[in-house]
Amino acid sequence: MLVFAAEIKRVLLRKDVVVVVLEKKTYVYELKTLTRVDCFDSFYNPFGLCAISTDMASFFCAMPVHKVQKSWLALITYKDRNEDAA
Repeated sequence: MLVFAAEIKRVLLRKDVVVVVLEKKTYVYELKTLTRVDCFDSFYNPFGLCAISTDMASFFCAMPVHKVQKSWLALITYKDRNEDAA
């Protein structure tokens, strides 16, 4: 079970990944084990804006982030985990 101190704004699911979007953080978990893969500080995100790829060969996650008095859209990519296991 996953528990968060802040309100969950959005949850995105894929066959291998769960993405949980909070107002100021985004967490990426492996779906099978619920192991945290990554955590990102995001820009103030009251609507939980986030998108993930549906292609199982790779993982892309787009979300707003904060960079020195500016807002940016971050595109996070991970290479195919199946290649690492082979």
